[in-house]
Amino acid sequence: MTRSTRGKTLGLVTVAALLAMTGCASGGGGAPGGGVAAEAGLVRVSAPVSGASAGDVRGAAAGSGALGLALLRQLGAKGNVAVSPASLEDALAMLLPGARGETAAEIQKLLGTGLGAERYAAALGALRRAEVAQATADHNQLSFADDLWAQQGFRLRPPYLRTLAGAFDTGVHTVDFAHDAQGAIEAINGQVSQETHGMVPTLFDRGGLDSSTVLALTDALYLHANWAVPFDREKTQAAPFHLADGTTVQTPTMTGSGGVPAGATADWQTAELPYQGGRLAMDLLLPTDPANRLPTAAQLTAALASVGDRRALVHLPRFHFSYGQELTPTLESLGMRTAFSPKADLGGIPADGTPIQVSTMVQRTRVDVDEQGTTAAAATGVGLSATAAEFPPPELSFDRPFVFLIRDTTTGQVLFLGRVTDPR
Repeated sequence: MTRSTRGKTLGLVTVAALLAMTGCASGGGGAPGGGVAAEAGLVRVSAPVSGASAGDVRGAAAGSGALGLALLRQLGAKGNVAVSPASLEDALAMLLPGARGETAAEIQKLLGTGLGAERYAAALGALRRAEVAQATADHNQLSFADDLWAQQGFRLRPPYLRTLAGAFDTGVHTVDFAHDAQGAIEAINGQVSQETHGMVPTLFDRGGLDSSTVLALTDALYLHANWAVPFDREKTQAAPFHLADGTTVQTPTMTGSGGVPAGATADWQTAELPYQGGRLAMDLLLPTDPANRLPTAAQLTAALASVGDRRALVHLPRFHFSYGQELTPTLESLGMRTAFSPKADLGGIPADGTPIQVSTMVQRTRVDVDEQGTTAAAATGVGLSATAAEFPPPELSFDRPFVFLIRDTTTGQVLFLGRVTDPR
């Protein structure tokens, strides 16, 4: 489902109707700070689609390769691994408009953008709409879906809601984390599964969100695209694949029907497999040194730039796998630390000033590649909880007669017991 149709599918409730239902219209007792409470299932904020300059859109797209490489390098997984920079960018772009100070600066640095939160969200939203429109024109399927899941009664600032609605057509679902966290998780997972056509059936595991959660942000990405020139199934046959540990296994391997664009640098050989329409493509990078696991951002740029008139016949194993990871330690190691701590400044989100922090950030991916094309999906979830208030310890002065005892804290045996009435 694309963003343009998703709202009609789920139902549309305007802010005006919401305010009337919750008794928070201007004549009634509104929320502190004039916030909007999500009390009626799905809420859709009426906001014009955000515009963005071509330069901002190009800038929003530019950092995805570096972000993806940083994630892969930090995850350091030995097996199959796939991340979605686009899905993570959308999730962080939903968080950024509510961030302030150091919290916002760390998120911007991770995203590799100098744009302000509203401009970045608008640019990314414009980029996503253009990508979906182009995929549709090329007869491919591409969709992004972004949602907020708010605790009943947790009020969100209208400017924050309008920014996300204008950029991402974001809706607000109300759930009850406080009394039924598992029910909320099941509702989120069900929606994500629907938006990814069943490829990501579970975003948050049981216990991934709990009674302290007040808000969750979710992004779901789905792609189904056919090769411009499909592989001939009759040519697929078992062929050796050399594992990193030096052993060899046999795996079904596809052989191209003709040459595809290719290139080479000193470090990497590259082949580009276009999908129908020619706008989307899968780029395959093979290291010249088998010990080289990942390119640097500069090497990736050079390898992609080397693709030109050269053609190559590709032999590619079919592959299908799913991957999921809690990203909190990874993102902290990449410099996004404050958002996960009690020092988080996310004051642009709650209307009543409740301190909140990111409690979890998780991403799931699945990639299926065969002779016909590629089906892939990703979902990213962000859980936000109320920050526990850090009260100073109480002061207790033994400045009047008191009792003391010395005891074994394991057995309870009291060794000495006394009363002090005059410490002199």
